[in-house]
Amino acid sequence: MQDTAIASIHGGRSVIFNLLSKVFIDVPNDINDQLIANTLESVISMAEFSENINMNNAAKIFRTFVLTNGPSVRQYLKITHLNRSRDFTSLFILGKQSISQYSSVYLSPEKLLKQDPWSYVKAYYAANGFKVADDCKIIEDHISIELQFMGLLCNQISEKLNIGDFDSSDKLLKVQFEFYQNHIQKWVFDYSNSIIRKDEELHSSFYTSFAYLLKGFITEDIKLLEELLN
Repeated sequence: MQDTAIASIHGGRSVIFNLLSKVFIDVPNDINDQLIANTLESVISMAEFSENINMNNAAKIFRTFVLTNGPSVRQYLKITHLNRSRDFTSLFILGKQSISQYSSVYLSPEKLLKQDPWSYVKAYYAANGFKVADDCKIIEDHISIELQFMGLLCNQISEKLNIGDFDSSDKLLKVQFEFYQNHIQKWVFDYSNSIIRKDEELHSSFYTSFAYLLKGFITEDIKLLEELLN
């Protein structure tokens, strides 16, 4: 495979990481809905042709809710804005037994915020030149921030490949793979499954579909990195 094609793959990875980050960061807003509208169709197509069952489940739900609720993704997002906002609030903020979006709650013995997993994430970001914006109210081990970090690394890998800096691109791939092994894969599947289990309680299957996408994409992305590093 040519270097330009590999660089394009990493650009596509970045798009999916960014999409997932925006979906899980806050209640729906116009800016994030615009990003979803611009990318969802291509993500659906990718998921439909995947051999991963979770990706397939995501695609089926995507197709169903778009066709049922509107002639286009934009129309669907407009019609379901209020229900998606209610679902986000119920799932992650005020609902009974709401789902934490922070890795410390899943990985630390205390099941509390700002424990050792949070310290690990902060140190890992710092070691790789990433810093959460000063005005960001979300702490570093939130699912959306971790996905944002991975997306930025994808962009850097693509840029290094485009200028022929293969040593740097390999180092960045190893950074991503290490973050998967030591952190993300230890909690993201539990997070996704917690959302999926609440599907019948929700006003729509929007977050359920993205939970399936998150599970499937992370699984396939780890395989991709293993192949590239080998």
